[in-house]
Amino acid sequence: MKSMQINIEDEIDSGLSELAAREAKSKEELVREALIDFLRRRKKETICQEMRLYAEEMADGSADFAAETDASVDEHLLRKTQW
Repeated sequence: MKSMQINIEDEIDSGLSELAAREAKSKEELVREALIDFLRRRKKETICQEMRLYAEEMADGSADFAAETDASVDEHLLRKTQW
């Protein structure tokens, strides 16, 4: 495991301390969990954007087709994907 040092504002540190006490976890563990969640969400967003672009390309620029398929394709694939 790699080590990292970051600077955070006092309010964030206080909030982390309070949450760590409530959940009986270390602040480091909470930050690690938050980063993992952040990276997963970013990965999903990137995949969704790539799927939208692909749908637009396949529709040959038809905005109607892309609009109709965007939401349903994204939702379906994200539900089926194991993260």
